[in-house]
Amino acid sequence: MKKWFLLVVFLLLVACTKQTETQLANPASVYCNEQNGTLEIRNTEAGQVGYCLKNNKECEEWAYYRGECKLEKEAEKTAETKNTAVQSAAEQTKFLVHYPWKKGESWTLTTDFHDENCLDFVNFDNDNAEVAAAADGQVLLSTHSYENSFNTYGPVKTNNPEDMGNFVIIKHKDKTYSIYIHLQHESSPPVKMGDLVKSGQIIGHMGNTGWSHGRHLHFCVVDVSIFPTPSFITKPIDSWGFVENEGSNKLILNQKYVSENE
Repeated sequence: MKKWFLLVVFLLLVACTKQTETQLANPASVYCNEQNGTLEIRNTEAGQVGYCLKNNKECEEWAYYRGECKLEKEAEKTAETKNTAVQSAAEQTKFLVHYPWKKGESWTLTTDFHDENCLDFVNFDNDNAEVAAAADGQVLLSTHSYENSFNTYGPVKTNNPEDMGNFVIIKHKDKTYSIYIHLQHESSPPVKMGDLVKSGQIIGHMGNTGWSHGRHLHFCVVDVSIFPTPSFITKPIDSWGFVENEGSNKLILNQKYVSENE
């Protein structure tokens, strides 16, 4: 009889313990503990209510779980706000450019990032296609003097200045320049050094001058102010992008892209 009594007591204790654990292990209580808070159960007229205590503040556990009250220190909230502001500022300062040709025209990406991490585009519908400024700025350098027959293409690239052929460099802001390379010869260049240009303004024509293996536009966004250099320093990949491609510069090889450049 005594053994049966002890067994019944043991089972009752186990059941009570499990019931207590089940009562405590609700999502709000767990969340309070995960946030380094202290859970306190209080008796009220409505029954037992859990409160989460942290940083000399308290909040009903379910209200805290739902985010209806905050127990974090001001410093923690300030740090969170600062991180959000930094991320937002980075997104806002991303440099956006248009595709560097006339609105409505379709050009094909023929070579992805290469050499100086530039892109090659071709207008297969028009060998005399106009090249447009990708964004507002001021012409830093401009040369259209090489004849269209001038070509340095060979098995080995020398990285000499003449390999650029005819080109235009536009400064948009500090350490932000766009470069348009291998342009045609122009007896009356559409832009010259010092000119202020608007996005979409014609600055030259697609050509094949310099180290070029066929008519195309070699386009770069860089952050150096001394040109030409053996190897341009490109803008960080994620710091710029095309307006028409929702701010991204990641394009698909051999795909056509239509400009909205006014």
